[in-house]
Amino acid sequence: MTAALRQLDYLGLADKQVWTVDDLDSLPEDLLYELLDGRLVLSSPTDFHQWVGIRLVVALEENEPDGFYIVTDLSVAVDHDNQPRPDVVVVSNSGVTRVPRLARDVLLAVEILSPSSIDDDCGFKVKRYAAAGIPRYWVIDPLRERMTFTEHILGSDGQYRSGPPRVGRIDLDWPWPVSFDLSRFERRRDWLR
Repeated sequence: MTAALRQLDYLGLADKQVWTVDDLDSLPEDLLYELLDGRLVLSSPTDFHQWVGIRLVVALEENEPDGFYIVTDLSVAVDHDNQPRPDVVVVSNSGVTRVPRLARDVLLAVEILSPSSIDDDCGFKVKRYAAAGIPRYWVIDPLRERMTFTEHILGSDGQYRSGPPRVGRIDLDWPWPVSFDLSRFERRRDWLR
C-alpha cells in the first residue's frame, strides 16, 4: 500500500467510491491528487516528470509579460466533480489568490504524459479543459522514442483543434514567444534510464 493510500485508509476514506470537490477538504494538504468525474486519482510524479515541468516553467517565464503567474502542479476547479491538477498552469494574476484556481482564470494547462495518465490526459482532460473554456492545452509525450509536443487550441465552438505532434525544437508565439527543445529533454530521459 502506498503512503497516499495509507493516509486515506487512516482517515477512513480509502473505500470511498464517488468524490466531489466538497470532499477534498478532508484530504491532507500534502497529498497529490486529482478529481476526475468523481474519481480520486492519486499521483506521484517521477523526477524526470518534475524536471520537464520545471523546464517548461522556465521557458514560459523567459518572455512572460506582467499579469500572469506560472506554476507547477496546481489544482484547477472545473466543476463539482472535476478538479484536475495540470503539471504546468498559466493563470492570470486576477486568479492567483483563489485556491483551487478557477478554470476561467487559466490561460494554459500543460500535461506531461506518464503510463498511468495517458487515457485521462489525452481523452478525458481534452474534453474537460475545452468545456471549461481553457484557451490552450499542451501535451508533452516523453513515452515515445522521440518526445512529442501537441497543442490543442480552443475554437469558437468550444472544442479543441489539435495540431500534429511535433518533435525537436518547439518555437511558439502564444501565449507569448516560448521556445524549448524536446531533444534536450530526450537526452536527460535517456541518461536517467
